[in-house]
Amino acid sequence: MSAIKHVLIIELANSHDECIYSQVLFLIKGNHKVSMLLSSHAFENTKSFHHLCQHVEKRELENTFSGHQKQIKEIKSLSKSWGVDTLVFNTAQGSFVRDFCIFSLFFSKKVLGILHSIKKLDSSFTQKFISLKIRNYFLLSDILRSKIAKDKQKHVDVFYPLFFDYSKSLEPFDQDTFNIVLSGGVESRRKDLDGFIELFKKNEVPSHWNIIFAGKSDPKSEIFLKLDHFVKEHDLSEQFSFYHDFIPTETFFEIISTAHVILPLIHPNTPSHDEYMKRQISGAFNLAYGFRVPLMIHEKFSNYEEFIISAFFYSLETLVDKLKEIDGNRSLLTEKRKSIETHEMFSFEKQQKNYLNVIES
Repeated sequence: MSAIKHVLIIELANSHDECIYSQVLFLIKGNHKVSMLLSSHAFENTKSFHHLCQHVEKRELENTFSGHQKQIKEIKSLSKSWGVDTLVFNTAQGSFVRDFCIFSLFFSKKVLGILHSIKKLDSSFTQKFISLKIRNYFLLSDILRSKIAKDKQKHVDVFYPLFFDYSKSLEPFDQDTFNIVLSGGVESRRKDLDGFIELFKKNEVPSHWNIIFAGKSDPKSEIFLKLDHFVKEHDLSEQFSFYHDFIPTETFFEIISTAHVILPLIHPNTPSHDEYMKRQISGAFNLAYGFRVPLMIHEKFSNYEEFIISAFFYSLETLVDKLKEIDGNRSLLTEKRKSIETHEMFSFEKQQKNYLNVIES
């Protein structure tokens, strides 16, 4: 049995706190200890499982050189007083992490980090300094690891943060509605909303369909105004849901858990298409795996094993027809849900082992 480790998870930015609960769970169920140092945003979004940790403290990132120096010193001091063995930067990029690594080359603690875009490994000058101290990174997808040059793969491991502090089950789907959830707000960099609008102009939206944008939307943005105009023009306001503020974590999980399908709406013609599968993944993927909700994925991505397990495929022209087919045959949803539930790739044991292999080494 491996010696007990005490891991400090650090997230001082306002993103990616959805990756933290899985790590905490892996550690405590592996008989290790865990503490957290978090931004106010991450602190609020993780309150429900603070009791699992040895220490949880809130800090605001001071974006000046002197502020960085002060916080680096404090992290080292806390690590010593708390008896921390390993530090994990939940977002291992940016100027603060760079400065921490530069001024911690002789720091005795093990430092690891999660990369949310492999682009950083190839083209970021800042990342080169970070890699002087963080010699091993985590990625959140096997797909992304396969895109890295062979000589760099030995420094990269993968775990899927697909566990969330929210109860879920394989209860039968609500038969009276059909909930299509797009994680994130109304924006066109990641989502092909122009194509989406044109498609729904040509196809009637069944009255029991609910199309939910599960993220903060800017009501003044050009694409929101365009979508809002379409919704009102076609008298669909009761079927489209938008949020103009950040969604509380519990509410967000409720939306995901009641989804029949999750639709990332990543198409070959979207501005960030090359970012996905080549450099980063959509957060919608691990939400779908974790809540056992089938994905709707463009057929361009049909050669990836994890999507074969978890998704239905469509071309842009057939999206509405495919949704109607699934809606009309709910056994397809049940089968796909069980496929996700029972596959080893998405099991707790598999993902915990992947994570702890690095922590314990």
